[in-house]
Amino acid sequence: EALARDFLILNWGKILASGTRQEIRADLSQWSEQLLVRCDDPQRLARHLFDAGVLLGFDLDLDEKLLRFRVQDPPAFYDRWLGLLLESGTTIHEIRSESRSLRQIFERVTA
Repeated sequence: EALARDFLILNWGKILASGTRQEIRADLSQWSEQLLVRCDDPQRLARHLFDAGVLLGFDLDLDEKLLRFRVQDPPAFYDRWLGLLLESGTTIHEIRSESRSLRQIFERVTA
């Protein structure tokens, strides 16, 4: 920050964020949360989450039994997450966040 006001955050050649520290923080607050779930019936889970109104978007990989989905309001979603899983009746094998990483965008742009 002492050398330049603006900067880029790159991950494997892909620009994840750019701008001033304040601009990047503001952008990060608007990012959706993306999760990957491996379960016995990803279509049923997708339908349940869709009906609950929490999905921003999703992708199914039926061969791998995967559901990748995005939610806009992570805190509100995570408050309901366990109940939604239980209500769906699916058997969950794996849950993984695929959102930001690169050490959670350098610890939320160095806090």
